[in-house]
Amino acid sequence: MDKPVPVTVSGPLASFVRGEMEHGGFETPEAVVEAGLRLLQVEQAKYTKLREALLEGEQSGEPIPFDPEALMASVRESWRKRV
Repeated sequence: MDKPVPVTVSGPLASFVRGEMEHGGFETPEAVVEAGLRLLQVEQAKYTKLREALLEGEQSGEPIPFDPEALMASVRESWRKRV
């Protein structure tokens, strides 16, 4: 069973919580904080995936130079063969 975690919010954040309760459809300060924490979880998951992708890229070996002209020539040749 989850135990409540007491949180004190002051200053501009307290004003924000009150505003969200008045105009944002939240019934309690806890609901505002929980919604914010859910968004934080989502953002942290995105950064975790990004870090993992960056590490994978770094560990994948030496980079291969990209030649946009060669790519376009290849695309044009493929289109010519289709027609």
